[in-house]
Amino acid sequence: MSYLSWTTKWSSVILMDEALLPNDFEATINFDPNDDDVVKQEIAFERIKFITNGVMANSLLAHIDNPKAAKLHKDFKSMVVTLPGEPGDQLLGYVLLAKLNSVLEHVAQVESIIISSRLGDNIRNLADAEDIPHMEWLHDCRVRQLTGEQPWWHRTDAGCSDIIYASKKKVTVIKDKMDWEELDLGWEPREKIIEVDREPAQIIKFPGWKPQVIQGGK
Repeated sequence: MSYLSWTTKWSSVILMDEALLPNDFEATINFDPNDDDVVKQEIAFERIKFITNGVMANSLLAHIDNPKAAKLHKDFKSMVVTLPGEPGDQLLGYVLLAKLNSVLEHVAQVESIIISSRLGDNIRNLADAEDIPHMEWLHDCRVRQLTGEQPWWHRTDAGCSDIIYASKKKVTVIKDKMDWEELDLGWEPREKIIEVDREPAQIIKFPGWKPQVIQGGK
């Protein structure tokens, strides 16, 4: 049984069967800290919140092989989050679970995610970490086939998308990559020097963060 459990809600738009459909999601994330450092535990939780509430919220979710994903990425300012299949609840749950465990880098471990959505009739889907090693579709995906590199849900950075641009001559993959340090969410907090009246400068360590989403390839 997991030591900590956190429930969050967000809204996204999914590209399904040639239609853009607004959807409301709810996810309960069950996780355990693996590090006794309280600051790192806090940063780990902020990374979880960034992926769910900072990226997934108000994003467009689409199958990575859907050619309209590239067009949406090009024509709109909204974040386009690409997935290894159609954006159903259970698939999204496993992708999120894989990404969260990648970005937590053993400071914490997500054991399971229970996810549901309005379009999914609020049926609660379980994504269990023990299943992930056996899911070939999650590992041998289109990005790995084209580039030989890991898709975004297996990378440790804050990026959450891979966009495939296909032409008659070549296929290009644009990766959304962003270092956690850019969000003040590196494992080692930045040191900030401030002047307080006429007292000597003080060094204050803080793990604070400002949510932002940067499109890959821009």
